[in-house]
Amino acid sequence: MTVGICDKRMNIIDSIINTIKDVTPDSINNYIKYTPKELKEKVNRGTFPCDLIILSKLNGNTWDAVALAKSINKINPYCGIIFLIENNGFDENIYSVNHTYCIRNSYLKKYISKALDKYKSENNRIDNNNSICVYSKRIKRHIRTADIYFVEKEERKSFIVTPKERINTIEPLKRFEDMDSSKRLCRIHSGYVVNLEHVASKTKDTIILDNGKKLPVSLTYSKHFNDMSNNFWGND
Repeated sequence: MTVGICDKRMNIIDSIINTIKDVTPDSINNYIKYTPKELKEKVNRGTFPCDLIILSKLNGNTWDAVALAKSINKINPYCGIIFLIENNGFDENIYSVNHTYCIRNSYLKKYISKALDKYKSENNRIDNNNSICVYSKRIKRHIRTADIYFVEKEERKSFIVTPKERINTIEPLKRFEDMDSSKRLCRIHSGYVVNLEHVASKTKDTIILDNGKKLPVSLTYSKHFNDMSNNFWGND
């Protein structure tokens, strides 16, 4: 497991690392030290390699750890986040972010093992294979396959449609089936890939999704859809 630790002060980062090593010496393979500026640049480029990030959220900080955590949530929902806060400081905005744990400085040694165990437990419940990785606006994005309704082609771009957003990428449609190990994504048309899990019904040439959206099924891909649908749902 690779853990990133972010703080403006290197001595604080070193102290956090030493505490973790004292408490759980064999739980982490690699540590990466970041200043807020360095981590923000990595996140904006979609190139940070961490499984877990510890954000030292100081009381009266001039950098916004919550905003940075939201960016991490967006590009990699599988990355765990632990907030480390001052003993006399607390920010309610922490609860607007998907995070693993929040620890006060004076309780780091006491609770870091529990925080790491919680992250591992959460990670075990998530099948990382059920996601795809694409570049959108030069940023690497990890997207849960289950969150995708469909993908549509417009000119030279593909647009991934989820309940919350429409993500553009240069990935061709034919790549989506290859990237999806869960076998949810199915090509149904030269311009569409659909998530089988969201298909509510099908007529001869149309699919209706569970959100009411109608998509065309071409003759070329009709048998392919039937075969993949039977494999995904079973023949009964």
